[in-house]
Amino acid sequence: MKKILMISIMVFILVLLGTPGILANSQIDITQYVAEDETARQVLKIIDEQTSDTAEFLVKIGGIISPSGQEQERAEAVAQRMRDIGLQNVQVDENPNVMGFIPGKTDQLLVFVSTLDDLGPVAEHQKAAGKPPYIEGDKVVGPGTNTSLTTASMLSAAEALIKAHIEPSYTLLFAAVAQEETGLKGMYSLYEKYKDSAAAFVDILGEGQSISYGSMGVYWFKIHAEGPEGHTRSTGPNINQAIGRAVDQILSLDYPARFAEDQTFINIAILQSGSVFNRK
Repeated sequence: MKKILMISIMVFILVLLGTPGILANSQIDITQYVAEDETARQVLKIIDEQTSDTAEFLVKIGGIISPSGQEQERAEAVAQRMRDIGLQNVQVDENPNVMGFIPGKTDQLLVFVSTLDDLGPVAEHQKAAGKPPYIEGDKVVGPGTNTSLTTASMLSAAEALIKAHIEPSYTLLFAAVAQEETGLKGMYSLYEKYKDSAAAFVDILGEGQSISYGSMGVYWFKIHAEGPEGHTRSTGPNINQAIGRAVDQILSLDYPARFAEDQTFINIAILQSGSVFNRK
């Protein structure tokens, strides 16, 4: 539950800073800012007081099996939570993304984004656990609570802003996006819908210990390799050998080390070849 507090701090600090441009200063001391600002201290106090409720909500949505493409039930639960805490114009779209608003001094938006779905294997872990997540001391334990933590934290901060009767500089849009793990479908849809009216998009990720300012690019490649078919007993080249060598060479590239300051990563996630044991 401590992580809930940290991510919530990050969300409301971004709101109280007023303008996203100030985040360009990567040396800003959030701790000092909170100590010096009465409104920030008030909101933090509210977040702390409602931590138990937030943890209960995390248990609820974390217990809903929601692999990418199957998020509807969790989306409806998040939408109900948004209505309960007082967000306005709450809606669930076709993705299904969930969105709710806090009106500000201007119609220009500041968009906060959390992840609604889980990786596919998480669903298997949830089924194997045979029980929903549970609260143990100051922790929420169980599969399904990892990515859902970002949504629980985001809405904790939103609720605190509402209870503190804060009118933000921007209209705030809180969105839990679907199908993030399988191609960012929900995020692309959200961005296309609000890119012309948004001052900034803020992705909530991690434990709230730091704020990264800028943007991230992801390049996806699907590569097809072709070679002669054949039976196990036949001679000739095997395309899988070529694929294996290509994977090894790609993962041996030195780009991550050469561009470490830009957080460059290379990954190969899916390999598929053949459908029976004795053919290629």
